[in-house]
Amino acid sequence: MSYNELSGDKPPITLRWRIVDGKIPLRERHIRSLDPLGLPAPLVAWIRSRLEWAVDNLLCGGAEGVLCLAIDPEKDVVVSLEDVREQPELTVEYLVANEGLVTGVAVAGEPLEGVVFFERDGKLFASTTKLVSAASSLAGHLASTLGFELEVAPASRADIEEADAVFLVSDEFGYVPIKLEPSASESGQKPGQETHPSAPSEPATKPKHENHPSAPLSTKLVECLSKVIP
Repeated sequence: MSYNELSGDKPPITLRWRIVDGKIPLRERHIRSLDPLGLPAPLVAWIRSRLEWAVDNLLCGGAEGVLCLAIDPEKDVVVSLEDVREQPELTVEYLVANEGLVTGVAVAGEPLEGVVFFERDGKLFASTTKLVSAASSLAGHLASTLGFELEVAPASRADIEEADAVFLVSDEFGYVPIKLEPSASESGQKPGQETHPSAPSEPATKPKHENHPSAPLSTKLVECLSKVIP
């Protein structure tokens, strides 16, 4: 969606950026992630000024939380600070596909921002057309720095279910593991189904990090990523 399309009944674009110890990790990457929206330079400058205002007025005292930016159809920018949500425990039942290709995950019908990464046969994959968000672009650059082969292209659900490790990279949560074993709530749901109405509305939570002995590339990438977004 471009800036010129933000009109009529279109809902606001909501961005959720993690706050760590009163700071916005990857702030410049976040600003660059606005480029695909086609926002005019004056609006981007305004958003940057609002971020500086937020740092001075909302993030004092080592605040922890999520900075929410809403760009609404009237072309206003609303900045607010919210608590960090509990990290959900995800399984493959939460994968969302479009024309057979996985585009992300959703919980109770609501998309969870992020890019699905997976490792198979000593290679990393990102199921998207381009690494745009701050966290996903950082993951891509880390993979390159570490010398890992990374293929960025939409993948099928079947490809992901055969992976050695699957995880979501999110601006809000950083690393979120995705279990390959579906939960009991998936009974009656067929693999590759486009929508998942039976997904539980409040998935359980789990420890933040997880090692993958059979997926050393994922383990190393997650270790590096977690140093920036705990």
